[in-house]
Amino acid sequence: MKNKKKVFVSLFLILLTFSFTLVLPKASLSASGYEYKLLEAIPGVANKGTSPSFGEYASAIYKFALGMVGISALLMISIGAFMYLTSAGNNAAMSNAKDVITDALIGLALALLAYILLYTINPNLLSPSI
Repeated sequence: MKNKKKVFVSLFLILLTFSFTLVLPKASLSASGYEYKLLEAIPGVANKGTSPSFGEYASAIYKFALGMVGISALLMISIGAFMYLTSAGNNAAMSNAKDVITDALIGLALALLAYILLYTINPNLLSPSI
């Protein structure tokens, strides 16, 4: 039974490998003939009438993520402050609120540290002309 299972799995993998080589034509393996047109403009990417490059995509995604981290940190600090104000002297609730604020500040510091680290290594890593 164990031997039949090994044979079946090996045959399946061989057939799967050959099916990809037989089904895909050789021309589709190279990306030189493909031009992708965007259906919608990407915020943060300068649309010059052509498709943005990978560097522009990566830069826009990184800027968006950094902005979302800042907004999320501000929201969590506000929630932690509200929890602290409504704790009414309950030490456990105050400690929980302080932990929420501390975690938000640590997350914000890590995101900014990543930006500073990338900029220190090479400022071109943060520009769209990678």
